[in-house]
Amino acid sequence: MKKFIFLASVIAFSMTAFSCVSMSSMPKEEIQISYDKSVLQNVSRVTDDGLSKIELAVSPDGNQLLYVEIDKSVSSYITNMKNSNSGYYYDSQMYLLRDISRPSKTPLGLTFSYWPAWNKNGKEFVFAALENNQFKLVRANVEGGRKTYITRTPIGTEDGRPDIKNNIILCQTKINGKWQIATLNYDGTEITLICEGHSPKWNPAENKFVFIRDGGIFEMNLDLNQATEIYKDADFPCYQPSYSKDGKCILFEQLTPINAKGTMTSSLSKRIISIANNRTNFHLYLISADGMNKTQLTSGSVDAYSPVWGADNTIFFISAANNKTDIWKAKVQY
Repeated sequence: MKKFIFLASVIAFSMTAFSCVSMSSMPKEEIQISYDKSVLQNVSRVTDDGLSKIELAVSPDGNQLLYVEIDKSVSSYITNMKNSNSGYYYDSQMYLLRDISRPSKTPLGLTFSYWPAWNKNGKEFVFAALENNQFKLVRANVEGGRKTYITRTPIGTEDGRPDIKNNIILCQTKINGKWQIATLNYDGTEITLICEGHSPKWNPAENKFVFIRDGGIFEMNLDLNQATEIYKDADFPCYQPSYSKDGKCILFEQLTPINAKGTMTSSLSKRIISIANNRTNFHLYLISADGMNKTQLTSGSVDAYSPVWGADNTIFFISAANNKTDIWKAKVQY
């Protein structure tokens, strides 16, 4: 895998070695995104309203995008994430970009709704709805079809983060205070608890999925009923892993320590620096499916989170660069 750099940091001047996407009308020091054009191409902002966004889902054909807006600041949401709180009990609205290349959005009328996941038909999607302090899995249609409950009686207290393959839903839930991963049919039948963990995502071709357990990235092979640790940092947890379309790589976010200047600390001193400055940000990483060749995609003093794959190795993510929380995209060459 080729090494590359994709920086989201506070810098005063553009570096000649990189192409820069400059954010508008800032004082002398601008928050910029710098990237190596040999690895990341067509880096651009998808939205430009600066509203608090979380959770992305790209349609199977790569042309549409679902996302969630919350009524609180993203900094509050991120603080909850860092403190391992759920952070999802904010009032929320779900929106659709019918053309992923244009910022015009369509409200879907779904409040207190989170974690959208597309069905392969590109019309229906599944999400988690918060009702009576419980999350339930629900499906709906982007054309405005009514909601249909999948888990009218929840599996646990927090059914969420669904992912769909071959009409089998993979999801997380919380039972007796512990995160569990379950599978169920698209109609809600044949619920099976698989293992402890959360944030599961199907492998695009094989009968396996990637997930998070104790802050590390694991892969569960359902044919062998065997979980294998792919990557773990004891000090800094990982979140939201997902396979590339060819299954060769895993994209994820990780809490990352920074020093006072917003640059990455060395591996030997990162824990000391983090404790001293108490400064971490969410940043994006890529790793081979076998756990090798970890590559940092973003760095610096601004968060980058909620990474998802689109078509043709395009990734989408959210960043508060220039103090505006918006959706960005970039094409990855690996």
